[in-house]
Amino acid sequence: MPTLNLKVNGISHWVKIAGQGPPILALHGGPGGNHFVFEHTTGPMLEKFRKLIYLESRGCGRSQRPTNGDWSIPALLSDLDEVLTQLELPEVTLFGNSFGGGLATTYALTRPQRVKTLILQAPWWFGMDVASHQISGFLPLLPPALRTEVQSLLLHQPARDTLEFIWSQIEGDVADRFLFEDLQVAALNRQLWEESGLVNTGEMHDFLLQHPPDPIHHRLGELSCPTLVLLGKHDRNIPVAQTLTLASSIPNCKGVVFENSAHFPDLEEALRFVQAIKDFLLPT
Repeated sequence: MPTLNLKVNGISHWVKIAGQGPPILALHGGPGGNHFVFEHTTGPMLEKFRKLIYLESRGCGRSQRPTNGDWSIPALLSDLDEVLTQLELPEVTLFGNSFGGGLATTYALTRPQRVKTLILQAPWWFGMDVASHQISGFLPLLPPALRTEVQSLLLHQPARDTLEFIWSQIEGDVADRFLFEDLQVAALNRQLWEESGLVNTGEMHDFLLQHPPDPIHHRLGELSCPTLVLLGKHDRNIPVAQTLTLASSIPNCKGVVFENSAHFPDLEEALRFVQAIKDFLLPT
């Protein structure tokens, strides 16, 4: 299981390769997340039938921070180009989780010749307005005083600003209940994050607030590769109904909804999640 530090566009990128078979390159969520939880939980299950390439983006996880402060989508796409070139992969299956799903989809739209298939877990397709959905998911979970304050703020400022305020005020237990249905799985997720010693600095998030990605949600019909979209029924982070409607515009797309999951079906229903990917990649 080699772990590499690839020098890409002047930045050292952490890459881990494990497993056997045709390659899947995995892009993590965030923005600003990492692969530690995935590589210690569901990733090894996928490695049993695919070579998995874990890539942590510039300034994320164990990759080097860009000294020029460039966290833009074009820079991330250029990094991915160079990673695939250095690994001698003319085409690849891309797996993207949440923000990584938006990045993977953008790559498939702009470099279709390099993407064989696309697997997207709860993708944030750039241009989707998710702030109102997320606030609706948070409200029942907030302490009464904070809930009242949030409802007042919504009358006077944009939903996006109110959402930023919520994230700045909540405790870990609220975040866990927002992102997960099964609180034991949430506890495992938090335990692994703490074990990793890795942090999301927020720099990529802040950069993208000031430099929003070009919208892609209206371009999904241009995708030319087979696509699998995986969603938790109770996702409070990504609007499931809207995502399924958008996915229906993709010419060759299959959607799978996990009945007992929120934003992380890969953790909450890992066996079924892996089987769905296996069925997609290795149809009988």
